[in-house]
Amino acid sequence: MTREKIEENKKLIDEYQSHISQRKKEMAEARNKLLEMAEEKERLDRFIINTTKDLSGVSRNISKLFQENTDIELKIQEIELNNKVEELLKNEPDFFDYVSYRIKALRNEMGTPSQIEALRDVSEITKIFKENSHNQKSFSPLSVYIRSAEVFYNENLREELKKKASGQQITLFSGQNRKDVIDRCLMKPEVQVIWA
Repeated sequence: MTREKIEENKKLIDEYQSHISQRKKEMAEARNKLLEMAEEKERLDRFIINTTKDLSGVSRNISKLFQENTDIELKIQEIELNNKVEELLKNEPDFFDYVSYRIKALRNEMGTPSQIEALRDVSEITKIFKENSHNQKSFSPLSVYIRSAEVFYNENLREELKKKASGQQITLFSGQNRKDVIDRCLMKPEVQVIWA
């Protein structure tokens, strides 16, 4: 080997070492970038996790608000329906007015005009029924029958008016139910003895 070859090899060795040094420097920079990227990735992962939790909470709040709005709308509809029912109730006879009407009708079916005139006045009978119905301490058969019929009449009437106010079809049967309950009540011996 000649010196030239040695020099040439030294030169190549220097180039290789320079190349290795450059590559090590690039690798160190790449590692640093990777560390920075890992830190950035970790930061972004935490951000994603926190944002997901936040969005989940917001979604739950939105669901709660939708449910609350639905409940409020239903309550408003119920109030509006009840207001319509109350308005319709003003045009309906109350229980005791209907009882008076039924007593007159039943008296006409059962007796002659002279017999009817001899009977107690309907307004007086209605007054007795009201007193017995509103006396919560009384558990006489008369009080129980009148209260039961009044409760049924009022509940049935309200249900019918709710249907009417909400646009549902009303059958003749529902009105007939109220009439039948009052007639059954009036035909009980303890009640009949007062008006017949």
